[in-house]
Amino acid sequence: MMTALLEVIITCPPQPGSDAARVLEALQVEHDDVVVTVLDDQFLAKVHPSTAVPSLISTNEAISQSQAVNLAAGESGSAMLLVVQGEFIPETALLADLVSRLREPDAGWWMALERRVDAGANVRAEVPSSMPGGAVLCDRQTFMLLRGLDESIDDADGLRDLVRRARAFGVPMRTAGGRTHSVTRFSASYEATKWSAPGARPADDKVAARTTVFANLREWSVRRDNRTPLVSVVIATRDRSQYLHDSLCSVLYQTFEDFEIIVVDDGSGDDSARRVVEALDDPRIRYFRQEPRGISAARNRAALESRGYFTAVHDDDDIMLPWRLEAGLLSMSEGVDATYGAWVNFDEVSGEMRAFLTKQGFGPSLNAFSGQGPGHGTWMLPTRLVLAHRYDENLTSSVDHNLASRLAWNGVRWSHCNKVLYLRRVHEGQISRTEASTQKAGHILTVFANALSAGPSDFQKLRDAGAELQYPKISSKDLFAQFGAWLPDNLVSRRAIVSGSVTHRLFELDMPPILNYILEERDAHTGKLRNEVGEIGEISLADLVKFRALGMYNLRLTATRRDPDEADVVTQVIPAEPALERLALVLRKRSPEQCCLVLRVPDGATSAPQFPGASASIRVSAATSLVGRVKLLGFFFDDDRAAVQALDRTRSEFPDFLAHLLTTGRAPVSLTNDGKDFGDAHHSDLG
Repeated sequence: MMTALLEVIITCPPQPGSDAARVLEALQVEHDDVVVTVLDDQFLAKVHPSTAVPSLISTNEAISQSQAVNLAAGESGSAMLLVVQGEFIPETALLADLVSRLREPDAGWWMALERRVDAGANVRAEVPSSMPGGAVLCDRQTFMLLRGLDESIDDADGLRDLVRRARAFGVPMRTAGGRTHSVTRFSASYEATKWSAPGARPADDKVAARTTVFANLREWSVRRDNRTPLVSVVIATRDRSQYLHDSLCSVLYQTFEDFEIIVVDDGSGDDSARRVVEALDDPRIRYFRQEPRGISAARNRAALESRGYFTAVHDDDDIMLPWRLEAGLLSMSEGVDATYGAWVNFDEVSGEMRAFLTKQGFGPSLNAFSGQGPGHGTWMLPTRLVLAHRYDENLTSSVDHNLASRLAWNGVRWSHCNKVLYLRRVHEGQISRTEASTQKAGHILTVFANALSAGPSDFQKLRDAGAELQYPKISSKDLFAQFGAWLPDNLVSRRAIVSGSVTHRLFELDMPPILNYILEERDAHTGKLRNEVGEIGEISLADLVKFRALGMYNLRLTATRRDPDEADVVTQVIPAEPALERLALVLRKRSPEQCCLVLRVPDGATSAPQFPGASASIRVSAATSLVGRVKLLGFFFDDDRAAVQALDRTRSEFPDFLAHLLTTGRAPVSLTNDGKDFGDAHHSDLG
């Protein structure tokens, strides 16, 4: 990784010999403190003036401009970046000025540069606002913190969106002015772009209406070894290793994965917590042990050890819902310092669930009105705030409410993310039960201290304002249907529908025994695999972590409560005819305007019908632990008459094939059609 004061990232390489190319060559010779990176759609060519040797970084696939910029920024060793997007080039005078400014002590600001077009004879004219492209000077640390250019939107919107997000994050933005602070577009210097576009970009009006600060939370092109954790999940524990494993697994299954976990063992009586951490064998988990000093001291120690910009608090006996970190980050916007949400209590024996909502707009007014605070396990706040204000180590309980209240009274702005973020385990050993009176006293003292600092009249005004605050619109109906799949393994039986290369992935995970069925869809003519779906049963929370590590996202999870007598339940196998009808209905949804004929191929069959009149055909192979493997054929027809003829021909020539036909319903048809006008049915071999 080459180091320089400034790295210039060029997204559109000019044609060799063009005016823009000559300007670019001059940049690479005249500035020793500058690295120039020229991007292509499948590799990065990085040239340093001291060596003039390009360093190629292959991506092995076509990528977008935004992806390439992010990849290059991740590889950069420079403190500052000049990202130039579109058909523009920074001229020598600009770089000389920027390098001089960046040597100033207060460097760290951003600058959006003006754009000009070369009109010949050294004439520069302003570029129309409708023309895409431009340039932004930024520090690499903040660029990476904001997760770079948004890879889900059109490249033309990338820089504008980045500047908006930086402003919302509070980045100092200097105003550019004059010719020395502009990038230039040279006419006739570029070929047509080869960059790929995002698969499904949002509409322009939706991009403009965005308020989020962080991009690319689920997928990001930057290599993992070039990332630093954005969030530190902090867990204090003492003598509760029986819960710690589930708690850690729930964090490791997050949809946002660039985090670290800080586990502080506050003087447990044995080494079991360390063994739980070591068994999970994830480098993102960091374990620290200290003499017993209390939960406040443990959380303060975690803040000192944290590397993440944000802190997310989590207890060693709770279950973090998969979207918890992502939801907290997405709720960060201009004017928001910290976020919080709702939670659900569950009884560790019965599994009974109860939702808890806190009002929106937590702050002094809500604190004065009811003393209510944000649920500790839902917090997302900058680590620097925890370091600056710290947990009160003189308290043994209600320490979270005390810190949140002090933060609010000191101007920290909290925002509700309008989601349930974790499942709180209710059991006999938790602090809120063992020290209930102490916790209540700590809560009352915090409210009383705030009332004294406000004064009687101001405190009453705050109470009145707090009464007007609203609860978030979060459904608390059928909590088990919403969140039951993430309860501990002893309370639920969990299943998942998995798509794509099911058997291969399960063998990688050493999980074939828990496979309920596999459904393969192939082209009936070529045999090429179109899709593969499988259902996996009896999945543990630890299994979910394995799925995430293997890149298996978007699992469709379902759960049922465990019954003490479930071993006596007899599994009911659906008869073949209703099962075939159900499959036909599923296939029909893909092409509702067409007829669908589904055939079950009997065991031992060596050939099957083919119908040239079918507009499409598929072969489906289903394997289950109950009935073995079943082969099915599906044919789609544009009109009912051809489909009925195919059905009649099947009954005549392949009487052992179980058949089911769904017509379009456009006109009544007879299933006794003799099929005289259909022509000869073709046979195909079954491999």
